[in-house]
Amino acid sequence: MPICKNGHEMDLIERCPICGQPIDYYASLFELTEFPKLQYKLSDAIIFVGIQPYKFPNSLFIGIDEKEKIEKDKIILELISGGTWHEYYDQYKEKLGKIFDLLGINNAKRKIIILDSINPLSPLVISLINSNAIFIIILPAENEPLIYLDTAYATVSEAMKKKEPIIPVMRTLIEKFRGFYHDFGISYGIEGFMRMITYFYENYDRLYNFFKISIKFNLKPIFPFSYIIGGTMLVFKDMESVFDLIEVQKTIDFDISNVSTLFLICISPKELKEQIEKQYKLFVLKKFKNIIYNDMIYIENKNAKVVNDIFNLIMFYGISEIGTLDYLSKAHELITKKVVQNA
Repeated sequence: MPICKNGHEMDLIERCPICGQPIDYYASLFELTEFPKLQYKLSDAIIFVGIQPYKFPNSLFIGIDEKEKIEKDKIILELISGGTWHEYYDQYKEKLGKIFDLLGINNAKRKIIILDSINPLSPLVISLINSNAIFIIILPAENEPLIYLDTAYATVSEAMKKKEPIIPVMRTLIEKFRGFYHDFGISYGIEGFMRMITYFYENYDRLYNFFKISIKFNLKPIFPFSYIIGGTMLVFKDMESVFDLIEVQKTIDFDISNVSTLFLICISPKELKEQIEKQYKLFVLKKFKNIIYNDMIYIENKNAKVVNDIFNLIMFYGISEIGTLDYLSKAHELITKKVVQNA
């Protein structure tokens, strides 16, 4: 039956005669049982979990607050007092699954899911995604409280089960982010980082293809990246020094000897294209001895007005082993022991 915003069940009318509130037909839909018949055909879906959304088409924010609120582009679930990710998973799995069906999330051919790994809804959201997804997971620092690290462990573990690409990013890196975008200027922090994510969105098919090829070679589905945003040859002495620096700004630390695949996204003035392509090949030969596969996509910066105008480079790494996330496993073990001791 349709319900008003105060929960009173009513017939098909505009306002509740008890409290005067409008009938919430949108919320009432979640009581239906035939959701599989609703087949929306989304081409893209961008989901933000616990992170304020950036301006993408078909974006959806999922978060927690004192009161539930469900709209087409926002899902706010009611806070569970003292709840860990386990409680949120159990209590909201069925409901959130129905909402996803209603919105046609899993019908989207391209999905980017950007998650705050310490948000207790993150493991649940990942569990509801079927395929054709890229998970961008923002990770806590090692000195965060154990309960946050345990939630982050659950988030990464759930994503690993999907065998879909995971892009890990340390929160500290985002907080320190600084880049220059030709169409915007200097951009800091989370906003600057999200502007970089637009390159992933715009080149999703090529990027996803690289990830899936790498996974076929039994590499970990975890793909860190490094970047230079707002570089200029007025600062660097040559292109070799550009590629020397790109190794420094990595989203997480990892052993370069474990790299087996590479993918470079380059946005630059056309005058720099040949230099960048040549140096990228030399960089691969010099730094990586057992590369299975590498690829590059070049995008001309048509807004560039001079040869020395800015360029952006983003390099993804497919790796065979990664020990950087061991701190999450250790936190999970400690939390588990404490739960057992208090049982």
